[in-house]
Amino acid sequence: MSDSLYLVFSNPRPGDDDECDRWYREEHMVETIHVLPGLVSAQRFRRDELSAAPSSLPRYLTAYGVENGADAVVGAAIEQYRTRNGAPRPDGRLQLSPTLDIGSVVSGLFRPTSEVVLRSGA
Repeated sequence: MSDSLYLVFSNPRPGDDDECDRWYREEHMVETIHVLPGLVSAQRFRRDELSAAPSSLPRYLTAYGVENGADAVVGAAIEQYRTRNGAPRPDGRLQLSPTLDIGSVVSGLFRPTSEVVLRSGA
């Protein structure tokens, strides 16, 4: 179970949508969960073309679930990775695909501040 999310917004490079999406789903998300301690799940989303979101918002979102109580560990691991400017680890994990538009990537760790639960039948 997770209560915080690590969110990553991104775009592929022009013309590389299919390959970037394949790399992200089949390789990068799995490796990220194994490399960054405290991550317990990953799900990828594509912005709906009918969305009212501004076109400046990247088209893809990856949401990583953070294990309860692991916010500080995940935050430190993310910061350590960022300070390496995306350089690959010696074991080859978390190498970035050339199909990813690295300039479009925006990410952050989000902690819950409130919750509304709709109960069926209430």
